[in-house]
Amino acid sequence: MDPFKRRTHTGEAAAGATLHPVICGVDELMQFRRCGFTHIVSIMDPGSDVPTVFETFDAHQRLDLRFHDIIDPDSDMVVPNGEHIGELLRFGRAMYASKSSIKLLAHCHAGVSRSSAAATLMLAAAQPGAPAQAFSRLLAIAPNAWPNLRMIELGDALLGCNGQLVAAARAHYANMIERYPALRQMIAVDKHLRATRE
Repeated sequence: MDPFKRRTHTGEAAAGATLHPVICGVDELMQFRRCGFTHIVSIMDPGSDVPTVFETFDAHQRLDLRFHDIIDPDSDMVVPNGEHIGELLRFGRAMYASKSSIKLLAHCHAGVSRSSAAATLMLAAAQPGAPAQAFSRLLAIAPNAWPNLRMIELGDALLGCNGQLVAAARAHYANMIERYPALRQMIAVDKHLRATRE
């Protein structure tokens, strides 16, 4: 099976370009190197080197972001912040402005949290006014994703989604916990489910 087709969903970008996001973990990058990606969002922990596999990819535009997969500030770790998300959305705006076919790859360490949040925000930016639909598109790509809540909250605010993107994320978290009760022992789920952050 073509890995690109396996994890692809199409959405219409605001500027007329077509968005084809793919989400993966760093260990999966090798299988995507010949898929013709035009844009890559690479999110790794601070201090991580750029994956050398990108040298074998076709010519592309890439945004490298470095922060930890956490949702609360920590003195020893870098929490996602407004500057990171602003940079992500600016990258998206430039991408959409190309008005040409776009193949977007978003990756993080495991392809579950930071990359899925980035893809969600890029989809939301591509279709302003339909944040819940953006989240539905994410789930069509990665139904078991657990998008980083802080990234979603920051993106919701910057995109003017009025909490709709956060609400869609919380509904997804609740559904995942219902399907997989063991998540309660693995993740601080109360922070993901409550309606407001302290």
